[in-house]
Amino acid sequence: MSRGGSGFVGRELTRLLKNKGHEVTVISRQPGPGKITWGELESHGLPPCEGAVNLAGENLMNPLRWWNESYKKDLFSSRIDTTKSLAQAIAASPNPPHSWVLVSGVACYKPSLTAEYTEESEWTPFDILSKLLKEWEASALLPENVTNTTKQVVIRSGAVLGRDGGAMKQMLLPFWLGLGGTLGSGRQPFPWIHVSDLAGLIAHALEPPADTPSPSQQVFNGVAPALNTNLEFTKELGRVLRRPTIFPVPAFVMNTLMGSERAVVLMEGQKVIPKRTQEAGFQYKYPDLTSALKEIVGRQHIRQCTCLVLRFTGEISLPQSTPSDSVPPSSVELVFLHRVNTVSSRSFTFRSSDRVKAATTKSNCTWRRNNNCQGSLSLKDVQSRSARTFIGPELSTHTISFKESPQYECDALRGKERETERGFI
Repeated sequence: MSRGGSGFVGRELTRLLKNKGHEVTVISRQPGPGKITWGELESHGLPPCEGAVNLAGENLMNPLRWWNESYKKDLFSSRIDTTKSLAQAIAASPNPPHSWVLVSGVACYKPSLTAEYTEESEWTPFDILSKLLKEWEASALLPENVTNTTKQVVIRSGAVLGRDGGAMKQMLLPFWLGLGGTLGSGRQPFPWIHVSDLAGLIAHALEPPADTPSPSQQVFNGVAPALNTNLEFTKELGRVLRRPTIFPVPAFVMNTLMGSERAVVLMEGQKVIPKRTQEAGFQYKYPDLTSALKEIVGRQHIRQCTCLVLRFTGEISLPQSTPSDSVPPSSVELVFLHRVNTVSSRSFTFRSSDRVKAATTKSNCTWRRNNNCQGSLSLKDVQSRSARTFIGPELSTHTISFKESPQYECDALRGKERETERGFI
């Protein structure tokens, strides 16, 4: 059961849980498949479930909202009211879930250039955002009679980085245009986490408790173990994108555009350490900025390559109209001598003008008339003399689709420059 399941983090969590074989129900304002509405929750109660997660909340960094009393009210009500409703539904359920997870934030920790905060650090509200966090986490507390069966978890998340939303969605364009730069001095700490790791941490927290749950909330800092500053983040993003980062944004500009109470999230920061998260055995996929940013901008980088080499592993399927004699009787090497037109989650599309070529390799992959192949597609030498035209010019557009999201290796060639990427499309 998930609230906020249609948002940036919610989509990633839903995908992860479904891949693990779980059924996910989203609480939404609108009815639909796999959803229940808030009205149904209030009238019929919480459906039987193993775990509940609250990801709800008005976007703090919404660029379309001015920082005024109306916006502040929405920030509080969208978090506290929904959390209370879900907590009350859990408490009233005859069979409450074994885990109840709230994802909040690290704004509870007072900004500092030197202080380090773990889950055990004491804190008291000091500004409007820390006050929000205090009331938000308090609204998730369950009655004592329910805590005997339901584990209560709070994940305090840093800035969530991912290609489909969050902070990166607003930053990529200016950085790609070469207009990126530090915020203020850039010395402020920048606690962050990749969206895949946050989803993984939530899934980890949803696991049934081994012993009788604690009556108090278990707190985990949802941040990467790397301690980075805004300057380090800025320089690394510029390096991965191969763009300069020479345009710093002065503090007064951010305060004017966003309001000083909101801009503090970006202009100041905290050194947050995921001590308990690591002690619980959680394994990060992206523990450092380099690996996280390469995964995030990888697809955008592929689209800009002047020469692209893709090495795929996965079961593929070619267009039915593909002439059988145009495919070598073994696995192939794909060489994109021009840019790829489209890259989606399970397929990529190219045109004949892109001069897609293929060459035989030594793998055991064999091509059959039904155009299905199980094996690897690889490239060893861009200048291979054995390369031949993969599909004839009579077909204008071709798509190779994968039944599952394939793992790939990408060699992007630009003149004398060479870069190798690995990840999932």
